Amino acid sequence: MAIADYHYTECGLDNVIIRNANFVSEDHDGEPVVCIQSVG
Repeated sequence: MAIADYHYTECGLDNVIIRNANFVSEDHDGEPVVCIQSVG
């Protein structure tokens, strides 16, 4: 897991940044996939 900021463009908005997120970056068939763990 990495702790970093993630520019969340998948929501359709340009200005959404998830800060200090624990996320796992995986590669599925050559396409990067970011899995953000649930909070709580």
